[in-house]
Amino acid sequence: MPADEQQAVAARERLFAAMHEHQEGRHVEAERAYRALLAEDPDDANATHYLGMLRFEAGALEEGLALVRRSVEADPANAHAWNNLGNMYVQTQRDAEAERAYLRATSLDPRLPAAWYNLARIYARLDKFEPALLCLRNVTRLVKGFVDALQTLAHVYYRLGRPDDARAVYQEWAEELPDDPTPRHMLAANSGQDVPERADDRYIVKTFDGFADCFDEQLAGLGYSAPQLVAASLIVHPLYLTGRAAVLDAGCGTGWCGPLLRSTAGHLVGVDLSPRMLELARQRGVYDELHEAELTAFLVSRPAAFDIIVLADVLCYFGRLEPAIRAAHDALLSGGLLCFSVEALAEAAQGESFQLGQHGRYSHTRPYLEQVMSDAGFGPPGIDAVVLRQELGQPVRGYLVSSRCAAR
Repeated sequence: MPADEQQAVAARERLFAAMHEHQEGRHVEAERAYRALLAEDPDDANATHYLGMLRFEAGALEEGLALVRRSVEADPANAHAWNNLGNMYVQTQRDAEAERAYLRATSLDPRLPAAWYNLARIYARLDKFEPALLCLRNVTRLVKGFVDALQTLAHVYYRLGRPDDARAVYQEWAEELPDDPTPRHMLAANSGQDVPERADDRYIVKTFDGFADCFDEQLAGLGYSAPQLVAASLIVHPLYLTGRAAVLDAGCGTGWCGPLLRSTAGHLVGVDLSPRMLELARQRGVYDELHEAELTAFLVSRPAAFDIIVLADVLCYFGRLEPAIRAAHDALLSGGLLCFSVEALAEAAQGESFQLGQHGRYSHTRPYLEQVMSDAGFGPPGIDAVVLRQELGQPVRGYLVSSRCAAR
């Protein structure tokens, strides 16, 4: 083998070794190896590309971007590098540059599903649903079981007012991934068939673990008001603002209610199914206890333990409410207060108490809420019509329900 070919083979092997160090998380060693390659050949587009990615991951955003831009200048035919450059632009909130990078990637390699999907996300975020649809169809033609693409495709059909097409996507998804709880839940929501009495625990964990990192930001943009509404209703409890109440934030999520409840609580407990949500709630530093558990089971395990229980925007994942409300009653001390919010089902079909909407959440009727509270042993509840948040430019109407259980 000629000497120049031997050198090229040796350089490739060193690049692969550096990439392995990078993938294994040994970033110091990987960076040293990438820089050694570039010291020998400053025009090595691959070493420049991967060093740029490493530096970006380390928080040196502009340096990382500059390196990856330099790599595509040196090797403009590298579709994967263009796709990675687009991802960097998205993370630095430069959607126009990201779109151009993804378009370059898809033109260079029309069989690169990640680039089509990333381009679709740009279009969907800008409400350009028809171009997003074309990109997502390319993804689903290229690869089966691409969960994020299927979920985005169903959402785009939903936004375009094409429920039959959305339902077909969920059907395809359920067939491709029969153990995935999400398509089953959403297929029930969009077909009205085999509707469960409450969302599957695995669906809730998967949904909220995936949603956790952007949860607060997205809800803030929707004018989310359930925590404030629920916290304000606690004024009727005698221990309000005494700092002595035992309070349970049931379905606490990332802990939005925690700071609002802290002044009332002598002991503040949070419970949620999502481990990732609980990690973020813990970072708030306001809870005395945090537990990963299913809501009703946790309530059953804590008889007569709390003065106040709040469920802010939690029971929209429960259809039939009797088990949860009865368990909440039994977990309250004598005269304890339960307060929760639900989405309102104002015009139910005859005989319906709750309904699973196409968005995957349940809504409930006022008469059903009154009956459930009475049957569980609560006094006549206060039920106020409220706006919980905005969604697709429209107010999401709900009920704020509160009542004290009778003295025992």
